[in-house]
Amino acid sequence: MDIFEVCFRLIEKKMGRANFTTWVNSDFIHLSDDIFRKTKVKISSGTLKRIFGKVKTAEGYRPQLATLNALAEYLDVENWKEFVNQHSTEQTKIEQTQQIPIEQTIQKPRRKTHYWLLFLLIGISIPTALVGLKQLKSKELAILTLKNNTDTTPFTAIFNYDVKNLNADSVFISFRTYDKVLINSCNTQITHFYDVPGIYKAKIIANGEQVSKPLQVIVKTRDWQSIGRYWNDAKRSYDVPMNLVVDSGIWHTTSQIVSQCKMDTSRIYAVELSNIQPFGVVADNLIFETKIKNTDPITSVRCEQVFFDIFGKNGRISFQFANKGCGHWMWLEMGEIEIDGAFRDLSQFEQTLDDWSIIRVENINKKVRINFNGITIYTSSYNRTLGEFYGVKILFLGNGYIDYIDVRDVKNRIILNHDFGK
Repeated sequence: MDIFEVCFRLIEKKMGRANFTTWVNSDFIHLSDDIFRKTKVKISSGTLKRIFGKVKTAEGYRPQLATLNALAEYLDVENWKEFVNQHSTEQTKIEQTQQIPIEQTIQKPRRKTHYWLLFLLIGISIPTALVGLKQLKSKELAILTLKNNTDTTPFTAIFNYDVKNLNADSVFISFRTYDKVLINSCNTQITHFYDVPGIYKAKIIANGEQVSKPLQVIVKTRDWQSIGRYWNDAKRSYDVPMNLVVDSGIWHTTSQIVSQCKMDTSRIYAVELSNIQPFGVVADNLIFETKIKNTDPITSVRCEQVFFDIFGKNGRISFQFANKGCGHWMWLEMGEIEIDGAFRDLSQFEQTLDDWSIIRVENINKKVRINFNGITIYTSSYNRTLGEFYGVKILFLGNGYIDYIDVRDVKNRIILNHDFGK
C-alpha cells in the first residue's frame, strides 16, 4: 500500500464510509464539506475525485501542496510532509489490520496516476539543507508576538502579528490544537479567550505549514479547580464549584451536579480537575499517584475515557485509560515522544475502572514507568526535558471519582497533594 492509499483509507475510516472505490458524487461532496469544517480550506468535490482517481486526469496532473496539506490536517496531522514522515513506516501494520484485504477491495491506481504521486514524493524529499532554508525564510515572513503569555483562568491573551509579506491563500492563527482563526494582512492584532487551564502553543499556519515560531501560553489555576465542558467543543467551559463536587473526602461528579452548573446533560460532556501553576521543581524526577474510579458513565458513550496530564513548562506526560476495545482512541505523550493508538498497540491502557484503581507514574531521570493497580503496564524514556513542574490534570469523559492525588519527588517529599478533606 503506498502513502496515498494510506491517506485514502484513513479518510474512509474518519468518514465512516468504507471502500472509496465505490463512492459516488454525494460522498465526495460530503468529504469536501467535512474538510472545510475542519480546516477552513475548500477542496471541491471535483478535485477530490481527481485525487482519489475517480476522474480521468491529464498525464501531468498533480494536486497542489496546499490541497495535500489540508488532507493531512483533516486527519489531525500538521501538514503533508509530516503525514508522509509519520505514516510511511506504518503501512505494513495498517495493511495487516484491514478487515478486508486491500487487493480484493481496491483497484490499483492507473500507472499514469503514479507519475504525479512519484513527482510529489520526490519534491517532498528535497535536501534537508534546502528545506531548512525555506522554513527559515517562511518564518521570517510571519511574525507572532504575545503581550501576556501567562495568567490565571479566565485569561484573554493579546497577540500581535505581521503577515503582510506572506504569500499564501489562507493564513490562520492556531491558538491550541483544536482552535484556530482565519486572519488577514490588514489587521495586526487579535485576542483569544483561554478559559480551560493548561499549557498551549500558538502559531501561524499558512497553506497548512507552520510559518512562525510557536508561542507558549500558560493558563494557570489559583488552586485546585473543577471545570465542565462539552466534548470536542472549545468555545465555552463551565465552572464546577469545589463545594459541589467534594463530599466525605471524595471528589465526585454526577449529572445532577453538572446540571446545576447550567450544562445540558443530554450532550456528551467532560469534567476535569486541575492544579496548574509553577512548583519550583523539575518535572523529570517525580512520582505521581492517584486513586480513581468511573462507575457513572454517559450512556451514549461507548468508550469511557479518563485522561491524565502531568505538566512541565516545556512538555508533558499525557495518557489515558478506557474500557476494553477502545485502544484505537488512545494517545500517549512524554517529552518529544507521541504515540497514536490508531497506529500503535496501546491495548494495555484498556482497563476497567468500575472499582477503585490506583494509577502511579514514576518518572526517574526521564525514564517513565506507568503502573495500574501495582502492575507495570508501560515503560519508556524520553530525551527532551519537561522543564519545571507545572501541575496535573485529570479529565473524565462523563462523571468520575477521585480519592486522592499525590505528587512527590524521588526523596518522597510532597510537591502537590489533595486528599479532599480526609
